[in-house]
Amino acid sequence: MAVQSVTPVLNVSNIGESFVWFEQLGWQRGFGMKITYPPTNEPWGVREFHLRHPDGHTFRVSAGLGEAD
Repeated sequence: MAVQSVTPVLNVSNIGESFVWFEQLGWQRGFGMKITYPPTNEPWGVREFHLRHPDGHTFRVSAGLGEAD
């Protein structure tokens, strides 16, 4: 079986701060990363956003909702 793409899930403690950090790195523009899913509260108890690399790989960045900071 050939792997077509990889989707790592990055669990973080604060999704808002992580989103700002990725933007400051220029991932949306500078490295060709595109935000394909904005920060969203999901019904399964996490807030997450998705970044897509030009090679097609997607990074899912998420943080649990209701967790202590």
